[in-house]
Order: sequence, then structure tokens, then C-alpha cells
Amino acid sequence: MTDTTVDEKAQIIQSLLDIAHHAQATIAATLEDFDAPASAAPTLRILATSEAPVTPRDLARLLERDPSTASLVADKLEQAGLVARQPHPSDGRKRVLVLTERGHRLWKTLRDRLHRSAILDDMTPSERHGLLELLGRMRAGMRP
Repeated sequence: MTDTTVDEKAQIIQSLLDIAHHAQATIAATLEDFDAPASAAPTLRILATSEAPVTPRDLARLLERDPSTASLVADKLEQAGLVARQPHPSDGRKRVLVLTERGHRLWKTLRDRLHRSAILDDMTPSERHGLLELLGRMRAGMRP
């Protein structure tokens, strides 16, 4: 590997870390404003963007966590008034997790603050699509 390649990789990694730090700081401040648990953001995203009902087992799979861990996350969010458990719309034996009005407000605020940061505003739709593809390839390379 050449020195140039090593330097480029280091610059890419540092840029990704800087962007992640900025996003994490925005997320942390927003969660703090709502007195929400630090673990809330991934679950809020899943529940806000899922087209299908999300059971606690689904949440565990989507978070790539043990079901007991996902259940604890759901409990914390329910105690914070962000999530409610409701009967499944088509299977009365199951419960689904849904955002409460407060959970929707937090998700909207979080999304708005992240979008307001403008880090992607100078990119064309084609560039954003390409970036998503590249990041997806990078993430795929991380998995064992």
C-alpha cells in the first residue's frame, strides 16, 4: 500500500468520524431536550419509518440486539412517554410498538435538526445516491 493510499484512507476515516461526531452531538442534545434516554434514536427511527407494524421481536431484529435488550429499550421509551404498546392490527396475540404524540414530536425535532445541519445540502440527488451506495458498500465490508 502506498503512502498516498494510506493518507487517503486516513482522511476518509477522519471525515467520517467528524460527520458522525456532529450528528451524534445533535442527536444527544435533542434527546436531552426531551429528557429521553440516550438509546432512543435508533428505535424512534425504526418506528417512525416502518411501513409495517413493529413488534418487540421485530425491533430486536432491526436493532440487531437480543430480544431482552430490545424489550428493555422499549420499556425505557414507554416510561419516557415516547412509545406505547398496542394490539397488533391483524394478530390479536401480538403487541406492537408505536410512537406516542410525544415520540412523534421528538422524531420530527430530531430529523429537522439533523437536516438543518446542511452537511448534505451542497450535494445533488445523484451525488447523495452515489454516497449512499458507497457507504453501503463500506458497511457491508465491516460485517464478518
